[in-house]
Amino acid sequence: MRCRYVLVVVLGIGLAGCPPRSNDASCGGAEPGMPAVQVGDRRDVADNQPSSPQEGEEAVEQTQASSPEPAGPAVVPAAGPEQPPKPADNFYCFVCHMNYDGEELALDHELVGVGCSTCHGVSDRHSADEDGITPPEKMFSRDEINAYCMTCHAEADIKDSISHKPLFDKTSKDEHVCTDCHGKHRLTVRTRRWDKKTGELISDDGVRMMYEDSPTRTYR
Repeated sequence: MRCRYVLVVVLGIGLAGCPPRSNDASCGGAEPGMPAVQVGDRRDVADNQPSSPQEGEEAVEQTQASSPEPAGPAVVPAAGPEQPPKPADNFYCFVCHMNYDGEELALDHELVGVGCSTCHGVSDRHSADEDGITPPEKMFSRDEINAYCMTCHAEADIKDSISHKPLFDKTSKDEHVCTDCHGKHRLTVRTRRWDKKTGELISDDGVRMMYEDSPTRTYR
């Protein structure tokens, strides 16, 4: 009888998988005769279920509160005030044409970024020719002045001004141009004269500052 009892005890231990009161890590510290509860076990999942609907709602709210907010549309910064134009640099021209430094028409345009080269071209060959034989890239005869000014200053913007009435008076015998009133944009003393439409040299004072084979003398 005693042997049968011992045999039953041994079989019980083998079936349980662990010795009684075992704290071995392989058994997960389970109670004697009971397998350790593993992650994912249905009983483990069941233990984490809310005990009431109210508790479930609170858990959902906590999860939503801890979740990062979805990215919204990109915020486009508001456009700042328009920057004023950078004044034009006319000093390269004023080396020779000092009479235009501070002249009304030249200065008014210079302050809004419109320099000599805007109307007369860069004129590198003209500025490099110390003999002054090479003309600027662009000159304006009297009958061309108004049309060129109005490429920027539109007729529709100025024709209603009282001061501009003579400019558009078709019955007047006097032909008015913009530079009659705006500034003194002309040379009072000229030692060289060109045909302003063709650039052909009409007259000069005969003074030559450069050597005979200067590249600037190739101008015809």
